[in-house]
Amino acid sequence: MTELTSPGSDDSVRERTETAELTVFPTQIRREEAESLLAATDDDLVQTTVIETLYYPYQIFHFRVQAEALFNSLDQELVCGVDLCRKKALLIDDKPELTVKSVPTDQILPIKHDDVLETARSYLTTIIHRRLTISRSITLTQQNSYRRYRPFYHTECQTNDGNCLRYIVDGVTGAFHRIHGVTE
Repeated sequence: MTELTSPGSDDSVRERTETAELTVFPTQIRREEAESLLAATDDDLVQTTVIETLYYPYQIFHFRVQAEALFNSLDQELVCGVDLCRKKALLIDDKPELTVKSVPTDQILPIKHDDVLETARSYLTTIIHRRLTISRSITLTQQNSYRRYRPFYHTECQTNDGNCLRYIVDGVTGAFHRIHGVTE
């Protein structure tokens, strides 16, 4: 547990906030940059504000992949990450420098899908079939697996016509998407 001073109070009043030590992807985009990225996309946005940083859980899998293709063979390691909130897989090309960070537990998104090994296997098999003409079956051997967290900024944008829009901005890449159905 960590003690934090309550906003607007003197130091004698303290509020206790639970924290957890997480291994996180490094934040490449600062809060101010996330706000600027969104503001630059639409002239109708009059103000953008990061509300909070959220940490999405990912399960990372390392696989040894072996396959016989029509004119060559494949024998390499591939790394796949699966978002444990939405069960979406992605290929990880670069090995990022990870850091350990103390994060308030209310900023960590809850895990909705814990058993995602088959999702990772299916995703990699689909990718390999798209890239190569496979003449025999693909062998995927799991080398290891671990959990990592990716920072995202939950952002509120005020528009010229008074509407409030919400976005999620990836703290690693700066990619963003709108959150529909969320209002003040």
